Amino acid sequence: MKRIYIALIFISTALTTLGQGIGKITGTIKDAESSNPVEFATVALVDPTTSKPVDGTIADAKGKFAIKEIANGNYLVNISFIGYETIKREVKISDTNSDVDLGTIMLSFTTEILEAVTVEGQKAIIEERVDRLVYNAENDNTAKGGDAADVLKRVPLLTVDLDGNVSIRGSQNIRVLINNR
Repeated sequence: MKRIYIALIFISTALTTLGQGIGKITGTIKDAESSNPVEFATVALVDPTTSKPVDGTIADAKGKFAIKEIANGNYLVNISFIGYETIKREVKISDTNSDVDLGTIMLSFTTEILEAVTVEGQKAIIEERVDRLVYNAENDNTAKGGDAADVLKRVPLLTVDLDGNVSIRGSQNIRVLINNR
């Protein structure tokens, strides 16, 4: 009796596994202009009903990719790479069509023209020059909202005692310039 139960469980498991189907999607990704392979292009397998990724991979050095062990169903394959247009292909995996070869997929460049580019620079908080150490308090967010004594307390290597005496590394023979004056 035990053997019959074990045999029935084995057969039902085998039939369930066969009914699910295990598919594979393969292809090659190339540049449309030069026909060179596009290395490391992203291939995403997306569920079209939820728009969520199910699986994915990247192309190898020859532009080839393979996504294995895909369950039966309808999918959307998104192929993308920086600087190229994204290509979308619909794919159906079934028991009769379990291995899908997308062939050679040609990616073409995409460009975006910007109106203007603004480059903003910011001085470092501490600048070391040959003859002096410059502390740019306007760039230090922790020094905002205080008075001059609070700013001086935040300067590295500078010490301010309770009487307001300023010293660098123990030496009080220093000159403090504000805006080079």
